[in-house]
Amino acid sequence: MPPPRLPVSALQPPPRLIEPGKLSLVERYVTELDALPPPLIEGVHTLFLSNNSLSSLRGIEQFADARVLSLANNLVESL
Repeated sequence: MPPPRLPVSALQPPPRLIEPGKLSLVERYVTELDALPPPLIEGVHTLFLSNNSLSSLRGIEQFADARVLSLANNLVESL
């Protein structure tokens, strides 16, 4: 049985920067992109969201510096 599906802010341990400017949320059962603390998202230009349960991109606007977005294997049907 998979772990419960959660908004990003409920993840423990919290999302991590895999290197400056890159945030990895791969395979974390994320269902929505709720508000994250500014120190976590400032300067993120590459966002890995693959293999989750996102059905919407609502909340993506908080990643204003994002230039690369990986969304493979989610439930998003339109942009």
